[in-house]
Amino acid sequence: MTRLIALLALSAPHMDQFGDPLPEGAIVRFGTVRNCVGSERVRYSHALSPDGKFLAVEGPLGLTLWNVDTGRIAYSWPPYLPAKDAHRFGLCFSPDGDALFRLTGRFVTLWQLATGKALFAVELHAEDEGDSIVVGPGKDQILVTDQRHARAWTLDAHTGKVIRRTAFPEKHSRLIPAGNRILGRAEQNWSLLDVESGNVRVHFDDIFSSMDAVAAFAPDGERVFHLTETGRLRTLDCNTGKTLENLDAPKNWPGAGRPRLALATDAAIAYMAQGDDVVHRRDVKAGKWLPPIENISAAELLVHPDGKRLLAIGSDGVLRRFDLTALKELPAERSFSDPVFAQPSPDGKRVLIDFGPMGRSNNLHLFEATGKPIWTTKVNLPDWGLPRWSGDGHWLACIRRDRIIVRDAKTGAALRTIDTPTKGSDFDDRTIALPKSDRLITTLDMGRVGVATDLRTGKIAYQGDFGGGRAIGLFPDGRRLLFLGRNDLLLQFDLMDGTLLNNSQVDRTPITTGAVALGLSPDGSFLLTWDGDAKEDDASSRHYLGIYRDVRTGVGQMRLDPKCNGRFEWAFSPDGLTVALGTQLGDLRLFDVATGLELDRWQGHRDEIVSVQFLGSGRVITGSADQTALLWNVRPRQRLTKPAWEALCGADAKEARCAIWALAEDPKGPELLRERMAGFGRIPVERIRQLLADLGADRYVVREQAFRSLAEFGNAVEAELKQTHQYTESAEVRARLDALLAKLTWERSPPDWARLRAVAAMELAGTADARKLLAEWAGGASRARLTMDAKAALGRLDVSSNRQAK
Repeated sequence: MTRLIALLALSAPHMDQFGDPLPEGAIVRFGTVRNCVGSERVRYSHALSPDGKFLAVEGPLGLTLWNVDTGRIAYSWPPYLPAKDAHRFGLCFSPDGDALFRLTGRFVTLWQLATGKALFAVELHAEDEGDSIVVGPGKDQILVTDQRHARAWTLDAHTGKVIRRTAFPEKHSRLIPAGNRILGRAEQNWSLLDVESGNVRVHFDDIFSSMDAVAAFAPDGERVFHLTETGRLRTLDCNTGKTLENLDAPKNWPGAGRPRLALATDAAIAYMAQGDDVVHRRDVKAGKWLPPIENISAAELLVHPDGKRLLAIGSDGVLRRFDLTALKELPAERSFSDPVFAQPSPDGKRVLIDFGPMGRSNNLHLFEATGKPIWTTKVNLPDWGLPRWSGDGHWLACIRRDRIIVRDAKTGAALRTIDTPTKGSDFDDRTIALPKSDRLITTLDMGRVGVATDLRTGKIAYQGDFGGGRAIGLFPDGRRLLFLGRNDLLLQFDLMDGTLLNNSQVDRTPITTGAVALGLSPDGSFLLTWDGDAKEDDASSRHYLGIYRDVRTGVGQMRLDPKCNGRFEWAFSPDGLTVALGTQLGDLRLFDVATGLELDRWQGHRDEIVSVQFLGSGRVITGSADQTALLWNVRPRQRLTKPAWEALCGADAKEARCAIWALAEDPKGPELLRERMAGFGRIPVERIRQLLADLGADRYVVREQAFRSLAEFGNAVEAELKQTHQYTESAEVRARLDALLAKLTWERSPPDWARLRAVAAMELAGTADARKLLAEWAGGASRARLTMDAKAALGRLDVSSNRQAK
């Protein structure tokens, strides 16, 4: 095994703070992967080596060998087949523990642990699909059952050659070997089968009637133990099928859920569990119940061959070890518990770790983005709430139903409490921080009322009637809030004067919300929603398509297909050019907004990703149910193969993204962009100003002519229309501006995307020349959309950490 550990050391140059390897693309890991072998959601199969040194686990990332004593990864193999629901996975060690048999679909592989090499790989017939794999009936043979047919294959354990095919009377979904006999389960019936002939030797009538029952053989093969979900434990004779012992459930047995059963190596003690917290023990030889093991979360039980330890794989996927003498858990390296939610501060320099509304931990942790701890604070349960950053990064608002607890972001100390403004009202978890501000927009009573809370003073600064609905996001002007009303219609709320905008001027389409959150693009030009397949009732397996929708009408215009099933978490990049998406299987994907193309993907989490946030345009942080968070470098990994400007304006999304970063790093980038952007033309500023003034002229003919002329400019004057709309006091002018804005479309032309990419390159550069050029674009008479993008980029530069991302 020494060579096995050495191979890992040579192949993992990037380590976390505990000395464990980081996945490719990851910069920092918050928490540790020690002992995190995977929950039932992502753990396809597992097996303990005969000497108890290693635990083999098959999951979405492939096959992993864990050191039982340290909880560290000893070796990993990549996936042999894509993870699909139709596939079955199985693992079993050779009797001497030197090799590992692996079943993935219709493939059987033998891995030599000392070298990490495959000795053979056998493919069963194309129409076959393996169901389970076990050692037996002899030490030199392995048995594989068929998922689709009532048959099995016996293979030579050294060569993989098929020795025999055996047909069974019924299809068996579970096989447990014992010498020359196999305990097989067909529906609710269990039988003892002959391996060579396939005949039933003993049939256990009316004893194994429960679908949730589990069974285990004694090592001598003469007895079989059976446990039902009601807690009834039976011992049966394998030669006659008769019951040797029939016990009622132990005291305080839950009586609901899948039971777990494990036997000591000599079958002297049976370990039984159902649910969490308690493992019951039966001394089989003495015929008495032993004191139970408490405070144990066990989805699976494994008795260590030394007889001194019990291994438990919790429902959270963590491997825990228990001393069978002291009946206590042995200490192990862990940082967090429960699914980890990672929230970066607005400036991207700090990361808050919390555990969500269902977390069992009541600690908050703050780190520098480098992984260095800043503080950890224990939160009393009455003061627990969903934490949110203020826009200025000075405060943390922990939101409960009845109040908001404000904490100092520097120390984590609770400073003040903000009660709901109306007795009997409840805060929702729909919270939006105002940029660069200490104010927070929250809603009450399922969106009926919106309030702005001043976190510095603890006072309610504003209260307005939202009419019920779901807050989605704040527009870049900081004044308008987009939310989903009672009838699933998009509405805009003016925070300055407390009025609804675009309430009756346009025809709108209802938005159907699913299990995946919807969000407003950073420039406020469109809404991204995720529509699931209506034919699939289960949200965990539904296929979702991203729909780009007009923020005024709700009409969908484009699609983004992530090609993955089940719910996921996602976020826009600050420049609005990309979408990061974290899946149920723990991989991070990056998509181009303009084309919907997948740009790149990274794998590293061993369970579902539960939170995704950008730290600038070059880094993404993900929190996971594997109890860790990862900070990723999502810069392009491929090299630019075309001239930068040609790639920036081209249709190849991957090349365009490479061009953005190449221009940001090129000292001559600003000069090139100034030269190229000058050719995009200008609009007559004075003419636009006059037309906007004429919208309020005394003569009707002048107002109508100004309206028609402005409509011809279209999106080019969007910024001026919105600015005038914000400050005009005339109801008629506001109505005309509403009509003009309603005719605009969020869709960008290829030149628009080129301009936006150019702005993104300057923002990434962050140099004095880049700032100067952005200021020129933002203040000049260039195309209005470029002006808006440049202004937004200048604002982001004040609080971004993009130079750190470089």
